[in-house]
Amino acid sequence: MTPLMVLGTRLMAQMARIFGSLQSLALVVPTRSQSVSLAQRLTRGLTLALATTLVTLSNNAIAQQPCLNADVNGDGVVDDADLLQVLFCFGTNVRWTVPELNNLLAERLPSAFPRRFPAALDVPFEPDNAAFARTRIRGMESFFDVFIAWDTRADFRNFPPPQIAQGLVVGAVYLPQGEAPTGQLLQEGFYLVQLRSSDLQQWSMILRNAQTNAIAAVFPANVQVIEPFNAPRTWNDVAIRIIRRPGGGFCVEIWLTYMCPNGTLLDSTLVWRRCF
Repeated sequence: MTPLMVLGTRLMAQMARIFGSLQSLALVVPTRSQSVSLAQRLTRGLTLALATTLVTLSNNAIAQQPCLNADVNGDGVVDDADLLQVLFCFGTNVRWTVPELNNLLAERLPSAFPRRFPAALDVPFEPDNAAFARTRIRGMESFFDVFIAWDTRADFRNFPPPQIAQGLVVGAVYLPQGEAPTGQLLQEGFYLVQLRSSDLQQWSMILRNAQTNAIAAVFPANVQVIEPFNAPRTWNDVAIRIIRRPGGGFCVEIWLTYMCPNGTLLDSTLVWRRCF
């Protein structure tokens, strides 16, 4: 019980005693009935006013932050309706559990992948074909979230390897802030992915800013020419790997993979790294 509530209780008891004394006095002292009635009314009104004020002050003094979230039905006041709603729902299952939310997120993420990028408006993308990966890494001082999205162009199967080797934009990738395999700094965002080769043997990957088309990084790519095969679409995949460093620490790496029915295979190519 708070000090205000204790004080309120004592005052109410004292006023009750005074009120009782006045009633006794009214029986002994010959006064007119109107005077006794007036005294009773004044005493009763004063007692009620003091009690109401102290209860209000006490409620304000003990109000806690969780009460702000107790308005279950959202009508702006915490009342019996909120209690009844909780009681009637007690023991039932809520609509979404954490695993269900994760599944819903995995299903909805592909629709968030853009179909076009400003730096390559003529290159179409099919969001349903995109690959996503995410993880949370515990660093020395804080958490570090790694999120990646990777998709090849929707019409990729229409281009043979010799045309790809000329510098075709084969896909787009979303990368967190880090470094390219050759050390270039990469800001968080989308990058267009180009492949280039002069002999269909040695390949390089070019990352371009998806907004400005500026070259962000160039590094070797593990591309193989394979026999064309029948498939409904290109198969995309991403991987996040944790590599321990000698002497302590670790590096987080992102690798891209795709297999296309047009006869090309991008096999586990490192595109991003960040070390701790």
